[in-house]
Amino acid sequence: MPPRVHALLVGINDYPAHVGRLSGCLNDVRHVENYLRQRFAQDQLRCEVLLNADATRGNLIDQFRTHLGHATSDDVVLFYFAGHGARWKSAREFSVLYPDGMDEGLVCADSRVPGGFDLADKELAVLLHEIAQQGPQITVILDCCHSGSGTRSTDDFLQLRSRNTHEVREERPLASYLEGYYEQLLQQGASLQIPTSRHMLLAACHRTQKAWEARDQRGVFTTSLLETLESSGGDLSYADLFVRTRHAIRTRADNQEPQFETCGGFHAYQRFLGHDVDQAAKRYSVTRIRDQWQINCGALHGLPADPDATVELAVFASAEPTVQLGCATTLQVGAQTSEIRLVDVEPDPDAELQAEITSLPVPPLMIAVTGDESGLRILREQLAKHGAESTGIALVEGNAPYTIRADDLTYTLHDSDTGQLIHGAKGYSAESAEYLCGVLKQIATWERATGLQNHWTRMNAGDVPFRLWKLDDDSQPVEEFTEPALTIDVPPDDDGSFAVSGQFRCRNQTDQPLNFLLVYLSDDFAIQPLYNEWIEPTNEDFIITLEGETEFHLTLDPDEGHRSTHLFKLIVSTEKVDDFLIAQDPIDIGEIFDPRGHRGAKGLRFGKPRKKLVRQNEWFTQDVRITLQRQAGHVGKIAASLANGAITIKSHPVFEAGVSLSGTATSTRNVGAGPDVERILNQQGLELLNLSPTRGETACQLTLSNIASAESLSEQPLEIELHLPLADNERILPLAFDGEHILPLGEVEYTSGGITRVRLHDLPESHENQRGVGRAIQMYFSRIVLARDNVNELAWIDYRPDGHPVRRTQNVVQKVQQATNILLLLHGIGTDSTTMARSLAHAVDDSGRSVADQFDLVLVYDYESLNTPIARTVPKLKRDLKQVGLQADDGKRCTVLAQSLGGLVGRWFVECERGHEVIDHLVLIGT
Repeated sequence: MPPRVHALLVGINDYPAHVGRLSGCLNDVRHVENYLRQRFAQDQLRCEVLLNADATRGNLIDQFRTHLGHATSDDVVLFYFAGHGARWKSAREFSVLYPDGMDEGLVCADSRVPGGFDLADKELAVLLHEIAQQGPQITVILDCCHSGSGTRSTDDFLQLRSRNTHEVREERPLASYLEGYYEQLLQQGASLQIPTSRHMLLAACHRTQKAWEARDQRGVFTTSLLETLESSGGDLSYADLFVRTRHAIRTRADNQEPQFETCGGFHAYQRFLGHDVDQAAKRYSVTRIRDQWQINCGALHGLPADPDATVELAVFASAEPTVQLGCATTLQVGAQTSEIRLVDVEPDPDAELQAEITSLPVPPLMIAVTGDESGLRILREQLAKHGAESTGIALVEGNAPYTIRADDLTYTLHDSDTGQLIHGAKGYSAESAEYLCGVLKQIATWERATGLQNHWTRMNAGDVPFRLWKLDDDSQPVEEFTEPALTIDVPPDDDGSFAVSGQFRCRNQTDQPLNFLLVYLSDDFAIQPLYNEWIEPTNEDFIITLEGETEFHLTLDPDEGHRSTHLFKLIVSTEKVDDFLIAQDPIDIGEIFDPRGHRGAKGLRFGKPRKKLVRQNEWFTQDVRITLQRQAGHVGKIAASLANGAITIKSHPVFEAGVSLSGTATSTRNVGAGPDVERILNQQGLELLNLSPTRGETACQLTLSNIASAESLSEQPLEIELHLPLADNERILPLAFDGEHILPLGEVEYTSGGITRVRLHDLPESHENQRGVGRAIQMYFSRIVLARDNVNELAWIDYRPDGHPVRRTQNVVQKVQQATNILLLLHGIGTDSTTMARSLAHAVDDSGRSVADQFDLVLVYDYESLNTPIARTVPKLKRDLKQVGLQADDGKRCTVLAQSLGGLVGRWFVECERGHEVIDHLVLIGT
């Protein structure tokens, strides 16, 4: 018989003005109520709703006890809250438990009247504990900012708004917590403990974050949650719901991470608002070693190493696997084994125990699916047999790093960014789907190993220096690299091949022996252990021998592109790690259901990996990511020509550099790579020019490496000519990436013969570890379509009644004289400020006013961004502002809102005006 659901739904929009009104909470409550009434029969659902003024602190507490308190062990309890969340300085007596000294609480309708208090997290814990005595399944959903412990806000000028009000710094008295509950504990001589109960918390965001509302006046979290439930028919476990909701939110808000927390042994694989367990979780053996219980599961299996992310487990006796003995929680997560604490379990130390994870999993790798539903149904069925917990993957609709297409009776797996075929299987059959699930599991393992690290180790990674030495043709060390990521520009050998030789050296400067496991991760998803040894403390370097060899050789196949990336990961631990736990064979890239035997890792020459078997507890990792980049030529006293003459770099009497032409991505997989420059520019409306002369190949990045005598460019610039056809209203924008920022580069001249000439008077310093012998920069070229020619002038925005902005250049002085609160808009590359002004008219605040209406005057400064250096734009802007009377001594305030390249103008402007009271603050968007 389905369980009865006792639901209490609370939503508050109409807060007092000093708290801040909200607009989407009542909508959220109505949608949740509608979902419940559609999902459950009338005799199954007992629902109470408190809205606005009815949602007082007293009414919430009363409904917990009189309504939710009637639920029994056969029932489900749901508490949903949409409104403000806030922090309040807690009673000093709690400082021993919560050193930050703050409560996270729900702001009720009367919380902020004189003498009122929020419903603190410590009070909510007591109410849940009271309900839990009858044994119902309890679910708490909080759509408010700081709700990972409970709260929501506004993205200052864009489409999102939040539910978060000011925190209270005045200390709250202990007697005010839930009718003196905690004060009575102390008076009775008991310790001050926060009661715990078995329940699931679904929170909109981390306790340090805000939970956003969208333009449709609905909460991002609630909308994503309900969409996930409705698309699945509600037939989801809490674990699946968490994974899919988290993915859906990321498509709407970049800075909101939902928090699902299992408390008191709540089983995350129960169905949402139901009692049955959705799937059997994988079990791991539990043993007692040196008076400490350990489970053979760790970070290599996907457990979080974060000490604040406690993992809960159910404990069973191997002899009676269907009878749960009790619970356990992790104390410390190691690389392959973890220390756990048994709860309500006192077995014989020699007993054979097993445990399964009941808390939420580490978020799996998301795989998008598209195509024939008949084929996808078979794939989902096979994946469900394994479960996301054991495979580490989840199938979703929409965007994801990888995509499976079911088409023409064939499954194909692609890289979502590049579209490259990774692997596939023929036929919509259980056999093909099972095979593909194995491939997906291998990719998930590779992704997890690539990101494996322990930020919370008690060891000092600096005591274990790990370095790469580049070797010459005689195997002699010629250059040392200490950076975790570097790019080596590789000239061709005499036979036309591209290769580099290297050697790893390390040192154990700690006061104890350590295990060193070095693994190699190639871009065909192979994981190859290369070295696994126990090293005593030493102040001397030791060479990491790889299959008995003291050096390795990385190759770049000219037929496979301009670049290749190789990731080496060193795992340092107090005890040895089983390297077979992480080893796996490569995937035959581009093959369709043609599994082959083991072959060597791509681009690296070694023998078969060795296998070791031991344990480990304290650990950390160090990475070395090596990108080989094919050098196409050299510029100096002789000019260089690339891309079949599309690019010519003129000769220079002093300056010298190697020249390479490549794509922006190092490979189809992100082997710890840096920012995706092409994606960042695309988000700004910029499209990179593909300079490759070969069809199907991408070459957007021009790299100058091993740069010598760059200072000479100030006297004689380096000239680059681009022989690319342009329309009359088109221009080419040269850009440089320094590892952190994308910057306009050089001066541009357009000749009558269709040649674009770029002159470089200086080069930006690189923040990226681009290595050969010297400095390097990456250049890109974007085609820009000019929208207007009336640039480099100040104007004001005249808003029509429908919010449409009209740019006016007349009477600017009079408008400035009449205004005291002014907004100045600075546009991005290839755009203008009118678009920004239009967005401001549609963005509204808590009271429903548009952001544009909050200013007396909106000014725009449209400037030429292609040929005019910023150093010339900023003085012109300053002169124009002074000419229209924008001065610091007349009580005027000016806020600068800058987008993309305008952010650079804004920074320079504010920097020049430092201490100048006319500038209120600078807000950067899209930078």
